[in-house]
Amino acid sequence: MNDWIDNEKAAADAQAEDRKVDGLLRLHKAKLISAKAPWFWNACLECLHSDSEKLRATFPNEMSKQFALMSDGIVCTIQGCKVPWKILQMQLNVVGQSVDISEGRKESRNKTIPVGSDQIAIKINTEDEIEFYFRGVRYLAPNDLAAGLAKYVRG
Repeated sequence: MNDWIDNEKAAADAQAEDRKVDGLLRLHKAKLISAKAPWFWNACLECLHSDSEKLRATFPNEMSKQFALMSDGIVCTIQGCKVPWKILQMQLNVVGQSVDISEGRKESRNKTIPVGSDQIAIKINTEDEIEFYFRGVRYLAPNDLAAGLAKYVRG
């Protein structure tokens, strides 16, 4: 007569086990992001630096094809070189599993307009590989993310 009580107990136990497994999986992914994201982000910044220099050498007289990169070791700024240009100030946030972005637009020499904020989401896929998502596009390699960011700021 009390089978429904036993069934309810079994369902509650199964849900508790699922929550425990989900928690362990989230912790595992957080540890992987903490270990892999700094390397990926630093490699992306190195690609941005070399791409910026190559564009400057390849297109010396075409400012619309170039971008500038500045970094203080914590905040990285990437911006186009022809007015109006986009400005992205980016900072790796391992705890938040993202790269936090403040976006602006330079309208003239003395006029910069804040546009808003955005994020590059950092995730771990089923093969424990790190993935960065910027504006709906998945990036699996630092050089691909660097190209996506450079193309975005150049317009």
